[in-house]
Amino acid sequence: MTPRREFIALNQAIAECMAAAPAEVLATIYSRHPDNRVSGWVLDRDDWFSLLSNQWARLPALWPYSGSLRDTLRVAGPQQYTQMMTPEERALLASKADGIDVYRGCERGSVGVSWTTELDVADRFARATRPLAAPPVILHNRVAKDRCALKMREGYIEIIAVPLGESLVLPVPELAD
Repeated sequence: MTPRREFIALNQAIAECMAAAPAEVLATIYSRHPDNRVSGWVLDRDDWFSLLSNQWARLPALWPYSGSLRDTLRVAGPQQYTQMMTPEERALLASKADGIDVYRGCERGSVGVSWTTELDVADRFARATRPLAAPPVILHNRVAKDRCALKMREGYIEIIAVPLGESLVLPVPELAD
């Protein structure tokens, strides 16, 4: 799939989530774009990020579009990352020092955008994704507060980001060759 077609497919996948979006999210979007009620959905960049955030946990099927999603997040600015957080999540992110250490449990060669601030959570994800085509690893990197979105999950903090530097690759204890 070409990058352009992948991005169009990503937008279609997000548009399918519109039907499942809570009323308050749709009301906010409608209030900014009243003509959409008649002419169909045309989301601006902030609304796209707001909807993406609201439906993030419901979108495991986005992995086929991970390249486009990563490219989109790579060029997102602080305003778009802010749109992806609730007021509580923004307050928690503001309380953290800049240069947040993040970890990702995955298979070697993975280039996802979901990270955590907790090494033990990354370890659990690395172990849960077996069997894999490549050995499981834990990636470690740092992200600036204005280049990520913090999501409070049940039992852990998720950081949605595209780190700019090379990640340090850590072996998963007991699973390392």
